[in-house]
Amino acid sequence: MDMVPRWAGGWGLQMFQEYRVAEDLFSGSDKIGNPSGLRREVHTTWLEGVYTFDRARRVTFKMPYVDQERVALVSGSPVTQRGHGLGDIMIAAPFKKYTNVPGLTYNWSATPQLRLPTGKTTHAFAVGDGSWDPGLSLSLSTESPRWYHLYDLWYWKNTQGSNGMRHGDELGFDINIGRALSHQEHNIGAFIMLDVTARWMDRSRHNSNSGGEYISMGPMFMVFKGNWAFRAEYRLPVYERWNGNQVGNEHRFSIGVGVAF
Repeated sequence: MDMVPRWAGGWGLQMFQEYRVAEDLFSGSDKIGNPSGLRREVHTTWLEGVYTFDRARRVTFKMPYVDQERVALVSGSPVTQRGHGLGDIMIAAPFKKYTNVPGLTYNWSATPQLRLPTGKTTHAFAVGDGSWDPGLSLSLSTESPRWYHLYDLWYWKNTQGSNGMRHGDELGFDINIGRALSHQEHNIGAFIMLDVTARWMDRSRHNSNSGGEYISMGPMFMVFKGNWAFRAEYRLPVYERWNGNQVGNEHRFSIGVGVAF
């Protein structure tokens, strides 16, 4: 949402489909055999929006609908578990400081965030944990006629939710490096971007086989015309290390469309 409306009263919406699949079992950083066929598959439909009060102040929301399935060990036997429904809605309030120099615009941003306990907690593979989770993001982005860079350091504090459930806190660092392939009159053009995500997750309070760290990366392609934009993205893990034995990070594919006014 960093590249969408910056004028007072501007707003935008985007919807995209995200597919994530993980089938590799790890012990620490080593891939091991997976005779029980443990796996995880998550399909999420995201609706996201932004409203701009002025160039430096805006509010955003992200609302997921989740349909997910996994094969997990229960009492030593593989069991298929499912969950679906509205996930945890996230709201945020970015505050930006823009600077313009010849041939370049950049901005620093501080973004307090809150994850709401709107996700269902009743399914075997629950889409939410019933907790109110605060977060903070600190970022720098730069734009020139050809290049776009974003560097974003973020943190989520996971509080206790339903039935004493408490996931571990999360720390992440995202990098986007994009290049304009073309930009014509009437706001028609295309971008290709490299997306890199590094993430650390603490152990949860109720499961010692949880938490770890990973780095994933992949390309993103965006085409825009007028107020409309289309994007497709693929990301795969390039490094991962997990506490205990866990199914690893997912291969992720997403595709979507957005509009700004």
